[in-house]
Amino acid sequence: MASDLSTLIKDGVCSTIQGLLAKDVSINDIFKIEEDSLEDIQLLSICSTFEFENITSSWNFIFPAIASSIIFNAMMGMEEEPSQTIDNDMADAIKEVVSNISGGLTTAINGAEYEDLKNAKFSIVQEDIIQTTDMDNFDNLFKFSITIDQAVTDIFIQFDNVILPFINDIKNSPLAQKLEKPEPEPEPEPEPEPEPEPEPEPEPEPEPEPEPEPEPEAKPEPKPEPAQEDLSDEDIKNKKLKMIIIGVGATLGLVIISAIVFYFLGWFDPPPPPPVKLEQNTTKKLDKNGLEIVHYPKNKKTNFKIDMINTNHLNIKLAFLLNKKEILNNTTTQQKKKQNKQTPKQTKIKKDNKLNFLSTYKLQYKNYKELIKKYNIVNARISLCKDTFNRTIIYIGPFKNHTQETMILNQIKSKYTNKIKEIKLDKDTFNKRCN
Repeated sequence: MASDLSTLIKDGVCSTIQGLLAKDVSINDIFKIEEDSLEDIQLLSICSTFEFENITSSWNFIFPAIASSIIFNAMMGMEEEPSQTIDNDMADAIKEVVSNISGGLTTAINGAEYEDLKNAKFSIVQEDIIQTTDMDNFDNLFKFSITIDQAVTDIFIQFDNVILPFINDIKNSPLAQKLEKPEPEPEPEPEPEPEPEPEPEPEPEPEPEPEPEPEPEAKPEPKPEPAQEDLSDEDIKNKKLKMIIIGVGATLGLVIISAIVFYFLGWFDPPPPPPVKLEQNTTKKLDKNGLEIVHYPKNKKTNFKIDMINTNHLNIKLAFLLNKKEILNNTTTQQKKKQNKQTPKQTKIKKDNKLNFLSTYKLQYKNYKELIKKYNIVNARISLCKDTFNRTIIYIGPFKNHTQETMILNQIKSKYTNKIKEIKLDKDTFNKRCN
């Protein structure tokens, strides 16, 4: 018995559209379509070819304009009414949906490992925007009624005869109801034309009355000119005062605007300082014999005082340099001794080439020094260094063994600070941080 791909097709259509739109999608019903079951609408037809090991099948995915616009608006995040037409942008979006559906189906078929189909691959070969009336073949056409986030719409898939044995469930879907075409209304019978009535005899026209003679037009009387009111002296003074105030205000406004313009143009900026003439380093003078003698200026003497020396800074630097030299010398001597002895511990040091130190940010150089002298730890030194964030840090070590390191660590924690930890450094890192 041939494999049935019906469930994979239904699940693939739902899951692909749901994944692209991030909305709930479900298939309500599947119907087989005949010619009389479709309305005259605009459609987008996309042909996808599936190549199996032994057969090749072509499927037409047909999306009506309303379904195409619902999916396109959801993909673009737009809330618009469904459209009755399909444009190029909408066609590109639906083509991407069909490509994703076909890719999901081939993945599912290959994962199921059907013995009669084996591996599958697909390709999109054609897309067209058509009307229902342009379709001449309705064989094996099925309507999938789907719900997209409470919006019910239809899409169609037309299979060829090659794949029919592998879609038994879809093939046995019920027929869709045929559209009832409205019966043409009977044309109304023409009403009989009424007989013409006899025309009445014309009445005699009355004689025209004589027109009255026009009366002579009366000439318009000239309007009296308004009498000019006599202005008092006080009104004249007030008028002059207003004119003066307006003039002063306009002048002030003009001055302020001009000042602002000149300010932005840089008229009020201070003049640039005059260039400073540098003194020449040498002067030329003539001696008694007329020869030029070059005089060089004397260097200024520095008034140096002993108080100007920062002794604390020099002592810290000196101690740092001495400790660094002692640490490097002791490290070299110890490595030579360990190589000669060839003990397991020496082999381990040679393998990782790292030294044991204690690190702390608590700057108590003197206390740490006394502690090392007290326990007679010969190899350990106190070194002022910089960490990876360029902060001052103290490294105590290197230690000959872990016992010495643990003893000093416990003593420092109990007496001075808990902010101390064990660290391992190789020679190059120590030189870089403590240089």
